[in-house]
Amino acid sequence: AKPATPVVPDFPILWQRTDVSGMVIILLKIDETGLVVDGEIEFADPPGTFDRAALGPFISARYTPAQKNGLPVRSEKRIEVIFGDYQDRKSTRLN
Repeated sequence: AKPATPVVPDFPILWQRTDVSGMVIILLKIDETGLVVDGEIEFADPPGTFDRAALGPFISARYTPAQKNGLPVRSEKRIEVIFGDYQDRKSTRLN
């Protein structure tokens, strides 16, 4: 599945004026019509800081459904969202 239009997470204004950065990995479950039926945070660093800003825009977006044998199918999509100047901390990142 691919977004029907570009999806841009909201970087909270409060955090834009600081050097706070982070990463959130979300998992979306998308049905055969392109609607998100479930979305969850798989990983967040720092935990809880950017979860809503990352997940919200992707859950409300419309998607072009994935296809199998030319027919639309349900799918899962994993998205990594970076806020600020996040430096990957390999010891805490999901692979």
